[in-house]
Amino acid sequence: MASRLPGKMPSSFEGDDETEEENILQKMWFKSKQQPLVPFGTLATTVAIILATKSIRQKDRINTQKYFRYRVGFQAFTLAALVIGGWYYQSETEQQKITREEAMKVKAKAREKLWIEELERRDAIIQERKKRLESSKSELKRVAEEGFKSEESK
Repeated sequence: MASRLPGKMPSSFEGDDETEEENILQKMWFKSKQQPLVPFGTLATTVAIILATKSIRQKDRINTQKYFRYRVGFQAFTLAALVIGGWYYQSETEQQKITREEAMKVKAKAREKLWIEELERRDAIIQERKKRLESSKSELKRVAEEGFKSEESK
């Protein structure tokens, strides 16, 4: 059984596809579903700024002022939605924190198990190499003794 060590050794800090944490887009999507008024307010603020920019280029002062006032209103709405949503979902956030900590413990145990298995595999490879080295040494010794005996008999 000739085993080779792979070129890349696993690390206890590497993650698997299964154990990867949520990426930023998934977190944004979850938060958007949790507090839908915040993305709406952000989008409305962005639209107001774009419309204000267009009216500035067209040198329409009245609409520019109107759009900038909308922008301020939408920003206030977004801020209020953010604060109220944060206050409302605070208890749920505590539950999510506990769930996340439990998931991290499970993940840490799985990584520890994988790392122990990897160390056992490496140890088995090292033991196999030691056995091959010992058998090579004994074979070399035997051949050398036969060679010396054959030279002495000549």
